[in-house]
Amino acid sequence: MPDKEEKKIRMVLVGYGGMGKQYAGMMTDGGIEGLTLYGICCRNQEGQQEIRQRYPNVRIYEDTDHMFGHAREFDGILIATPHRTHVALGVRAFRQGLHVLVEKPVGVSTMEAKQLLSAHRQAVETHSPMSREAGGRSRYPAKPAFAVMFNLRMLPVWRKAHEMIRGGSLGSLTSALWIRNDWYRSPCYHRSSPWRSSWTGEGGGMLINQCQHDLDLWQWLFGMPESVRADLGYGRFHSLCVDDSVELKFQYSGHLRGNYLASSGESPGVNRLEIWGTKGRLTVENNETLTFDENETATDEFARINQEIYGKPAHQSRNIILEATDNTYRLMLQNFADHIRYGRALAVPGEEGLNALELANAAYLSSWFMEEIRLPIKDEVYQNALAAQVRLEKTLL
Repeated sequence: MPDKEEKKIRMVLVGYGGMGKQYAGMMTDGGIEGLTLYGICCRNQEGQQEIRQRYPNVRIYEDTDHMFGHAREFDGILIATPHRTHVALGVRAFRQGLHVLVEKPVGVSTMEAKQLLSAHRQAVETHSPMSREAGGRSRYPAKPAFAVMFNLRMLPVWRKAHEMIRGGSLGSLTSALWIRNDWYRSPCYHRSSPWRSSWTGEGGGMLINQCQHDLDLWQWLFGMPESVRADLGYGRFHSLCVDDSVELKFQYSGHLRGNYLASSGESPGVNRLEIWGTKGRLTVENNETLTFDENETATDEFARINQEIYGKPAHQSRNIILEATDNTYRLMLQNFADHIRYGRALAVPGEEGLNALELANAAYLSSWFMEEIRLPIKDEVYQNALAAQVRLEKTLL
């Protein structure tokens, strides 16, 4: 077996902004076993100078053409660039047989994101493992890997909630209510980058940015709904063309109904998801606490046997003890490395990134057309509707 140095996966970070700088630090401090930061693609000269000072042994690629021109030097890329660049960068990487870990969202529309999924499937079919001979990249037994950085899935509270729901602890699910208005952002945030908080640059507002984390967790816990109805506020709290207030209703084929409320203009905010089932209620708060109010008798069974006019099931409340948490971004990077080196299952495979994006696209369609949108959405309809929003935005700015 090759030694640890031989086994290290050489990653190139694409983008050296806020998140990019955090990733650079994580991949150079030795905390990710089997993975090393080989290079950074950064067009900004000030950023390049900072990289030289902080990471003198890391290669600098001045643009993506320069980076992809040296693709045989490294094994994979981590995409931490503005949303609209994710798909094109990922497609080019897969054509070179590279591994890809992409920040959320996987794209801004399902039509574009499906191009990335198709490129990955083709890469898996056509690229075979390579060796380091003559400076070639090391592929190990793995074919090109594809994952999305939905790091909240790594938090113990969400992993335990997922386990309890899938294990039947709540019985048959009936309702879910998530209030998530602790995403407060001031105008300073919206002005921090020219592409931010716009249809043209970011492809939307809250739904395509902050809410992607929550929508991923929602579909991971409950699956994809049959339909979505949305009431969105555009510039409700800030001078924006995009959404900064979100109210969603999810309809499922069975008894389950879901509601999700979020905003970026209220403080202090709340982050609380309550899930009801026939066996009780599960409450997740602030991404860290989990409370189970467990019925002594399931509601459907109690309805069958109860003879009291105002009778209701007794219940016991208990806090679920959770394991200590680590930095979730590090856990995602480690998972990505372990998948490539040892075949460990990816925490968030690339194709699952499409689900949160489709929920956001469906919500926008519902808001624009003022109707309930059934899933799957019509990709071309959304693509055209988004383009219309971009054109309108340009006339207003």
